[in-house]
Amino acid sequence: MRDITKNVINNVGNYANAMIGRNIKLYRQLSNLKQDQVAKFFSVTKAAISAIERGVNNVTIQQAILFAVLYNCKVGDLINTENLDGLKMMLEKDLKAARNQQDNNKTTEN
Repeated sequence: MRDITKNVINNVGNYANAMIGRNIKLYRQLSNLKQDQVAKFFSVTKAAISAIERGVNNVTIQQAILFAVLYNCKVGDLINTENLDGLKMMLEKDLKAARNQQDNNKTTEN
């Protein structure tokens, strides 16, 4: 069950990263900035900004604050995860799979 719980937590993290990355990209575009301009502000590569916007790389709270300053918005706007329907469906699917696996393990043991 521990592996399944870890998997569910990873899925939640991946989903949240994707949503936050999408918001960061949206606010960058609304600010009429290009990825290379943002990269220069952060002293990172354009590829690093792209990875954040795609949800591949996590954003630290310090980075979120800097993005908010740069984009003249609130940190909450960037980490807004109001639309949790997709996350809820994913969690329900993962939990159902975990229960099925647990039931299968009990059946195998008996």
